[in-house]
Amino acid sequence: MALATEAVPLYKTRQRVKGTLCQGKATHMAGHTTYKFLEQRLGPNYRQLFIRGRNLRAESLYRATIGPEPRTPEEVADDFAVPLEAVYEAIHYCRHHEELLRQEREAVLADIHARGLDKPPYVPTAETPDA
Repeated sequence: MALATEAVPLYKTRQRVKGTLCQGKATHMAGHTTYKFLEQRLGPNYRQLFIRGRNLRAESLYRATIGPEPRTPEEVADDFAVPLEAVYEAIHYCRHHEELLRQEREAVLADIHARGLDKPPYVPTAETPDA
């Protein structure tokens, strides 16, 4: 006796996932970490997480806390008008997904190079006066 299985079309699965993300439920990532302020975008450009409801990548917040002129998480939260907890989540996420972020940065740089956007007139030259 064969078991009857109900086939679910792929588009219905995508709609369910999209509906879950849009309903404001927390995002689950590898390692079962739950993020309250981070969400995945369904677009094709980035796989990394964004701040929920904003066009702001988690890596943007993280990068503001490191480097030659690092800012405190409190300053970053104030600068970007996001909750402090969102900054801490972004830092945690970025520290645990360094390889993904590196791959995406390399892909963006390769695209810029392939399209010639790293050459004049798109990049200022020494002869070009600053605006």
